[in-house]
Amino acid sequence: MSNTIERSSLKFEQWCMTILGLLTVSGVSWIALTVNENQVQYTQIKERLNGQTAILIDLQNKAGANAQWRSRVDTDIAVMERRLQELERERKE
Repeated sequence: MSNTIERSSLKFEQWCMTILGLLTVSGVSWIALTVNENQVQYTQIKERLNGQTAILIDLQNKAGANAQWRSRVDTDIAVMERRLQELERERKE
């Protein structure tokens, strides 16, 4: 009788250890899978941000070039207006 109880107890312990081992392995597998998916998502986000950074830098450079061009055009227009006013004054005299 005692021997039967001991065998039954050992089988129960083995069964519990098997279940615990399976739970542990599945938990670690789930964590590894989740970490891997997060790394892929992080890499994709980082690539998108790098692309957007390049676009923003290009836009800033274009805005700077446009501002310089606008400044030159405004200066040229001001010079032409002054010259026109001088010519009009000379004409009236």
